[in-house]
Amino acid sequence: MKLKTVEPSVFPTRCTYRTASGRQCRLPIFDPQSGLCANHHAEQKQNERSDVADILFRDAQDFQTAQGINQSLRCLYWLAAKNRISARRARALTHISSLLLHTLPAMAAEKAAGITYIIPNSSEPDPTKKPSRVSDCAEWLQSAASLLQATGRR
Repeated sequence: MKLKTVEPSVFPTRCTYRTASGRQCRLPIFDPQSGLCANHHAEQKQNERSDVADILFRDAQDFQTAQGINQSLRCLYWLAAKNRISARRARALTHISSLLLHTLPAMAAEKAAGITYIIPNSSEPDPTKKPSRVSDCAEWLQSAASLLQATGRR
């Protein structure tokens, strides 16, 4: 009887990422646990972190109530426990939440006094759009002129 040679288990040394066409990445493995090179590992981590903002803002009630801030802190605790957010980032966000909680009594007092503020659209700025210095100055001058006219100081 002839003995068969046993092939040793082969550990891949190349990144296990495959493109849509099926080609395998040629770079060496950076993280043995994921089997990805440094580029694809960083890309995967970035994709995992991208939905963190959605989780934190989901039930935050625009951070205008203690319950909303508490809900955001609960989500932050969950993200930190799951290692989806770094401890340093979690500490910074916790500090910001603390500052928000400290402003709630002042906001309530202003509301009781009848002071209201117009909150501008909170959408994120478009990074592809260049700011126009001329139009910004024109808007400022126009609002300043209307304010002076309304107060009778013109």
